[in-house]
Amino acid sequence: MADFIYNTGKLGILDGSIDLVHDDIKVLMVKSGYIPNPDHSFIDMGMANDPAHNEISGQGYARKGLSGKSFTKDNIYDLVRFFADSVIYPNLKTEEISGLIIFKDTGDDATSPLIMWIDTGFPVTPKEINMTITWPEGGILTL
Repeated sequence: MADFIYNTGKLGILDGSIDLVHDDIKVLMVKSGYIPNPDHSFIDMGMANDPAHNEISGQGYARKGLSGKSFTKDNIYDLVRFFADSVIYPNLKTEEISGLIIFKDTGDDATSPLIMWIDTGFPVTPKEINMTITWPEGGILTL
């Protein structure tokens, strides 16, 4: 499946309930049991196929907050691009990672909305490596 913005993410960005720069935006990793669906809304939806039940575990893994968040207006291509600093996982050793989910952390998985699914460059199985998630040069998300 290709990268996409969840419908909840689209709505939140447009209605202002998700502020990509000022809110606590994080990334989590999921294993192959998670089947991404643009209609999924929250990390924990009480289903076996939600991100909460398919999040990876292992040495060096934790959900990471995005830092250095910003927007850039691109008048040449008529886009707005969202950027953030790379995310580093030192000495990561986990099961196979099938993708990343960007979400707004509300402090409760049942109310933390999903923003974006990313599977470009996955799956990968880290074996005690320093893993860096470097976002695309053109931005993480474009509108």
